[in-house]
Amino acid sequence: MDNNARDKYSDMLHMPHPVSKKHPPMAPENRAAQFAPFAAVVGHEDAIDETARLTEDRIWLDDGLTNKINAILQQVKEQPKDTLKVRIRYFLPDDKKEGGSYPECTGTVRKIDEYKSKIIMSDNTEIVMDNIVDMERI
Repeated sequence: MDNNARDKYSDMLHMPHPVSKKHPPMAPENRAAQFAPFAAVVGHEDAIDETARLTEDRIWLDDGLTNKINAILQQVKEQPKDTLKVRIRYFLPDDKKEGGSYPECTGTVRKIDEYKSKIIMSDNTEIVMDNIVDMERI
């Protein structure tokens, strides 16, 4: 504070702090909340998190792998349902951005829905047949 301001307000510098007779003093924890940071732009943090979230590119199969998967699918069709245990890795497209992930499902095939081109596993996981990138019997 410069000397001009000090001289100008010298009569107020040593006055007691005013206390309201109508309102009780605010608790220190409530008072501190007034100065807590706030989100100036709603949704900005979510947008940053979404941009940082990684997805993988889709893998396109060669003829050899396609033939392997088709052979295993044929074996599954010929077996009684819920008897042949398989491990399937498949592409799961992301709902919000380009790319996706490659989850793996292990279990028995309950149904092959050729009309919808889906495999329905015993745990009710539905896998689009065109999205299968690897399949093996176990």
